[in-house]
Amino acid sequence: MSIRSPEFRTAADVMFTGNLVTLHEDDLIYDATLKLQRRKLGGAPVMNGAGELVGFFTESDALKALMEIAAHQLPPQAISTVMRRALDIVEPETALLHLADLLANDNTRTLLVCDEGKLLGVIARSDLINGLFQIFESRSREEAFLYLSAVGAMRKEVPGR
Repeated sequence: MSIRSPEFRTAADVMFTGNLVTLHEDDLIYDATLKLQRRKLGGAPVMNGAGELVGFFTESDALKALMEIAAHQLPPQAISTVMRRALDIVEPETALLHLADLLANDNTRTLLVCDEGKLLGVIARSDLINGLFQIFESRSREEAFLYLSAVGAMRKEVPGR
């Protein structure tokens, strides 16, 4: 974690970067699902042969695909046939409260942190909650709520939000 003041934390401060699990677009659905299960992950970034981020494969994708394969007795398939290609990407400088806006969406569980097309880390909801708790721990509860509500109000006044 950064020594930056908690209220000025960014994606770079809360993202997970250690032993980042990635999948390859040619991985078979069964093998990729097994990897997620063994690591107790809900999903993982998918890379191509050039090391570029090309998708995200989730437990939901796996469940749907495995049921389809079983129901129709299909041959093994690569995760590239079912992975999500619409990615939730943020830059390392993205503010903590903007991350909260994005992750509050029921459909968004993980954000991918990229810089110039390179995957730097991931942010799960639990990573963000830990970052928000640091704001609460750095000041009284009343001050923290006042701060967060003031920043939230200022963000709503910005045109285009």
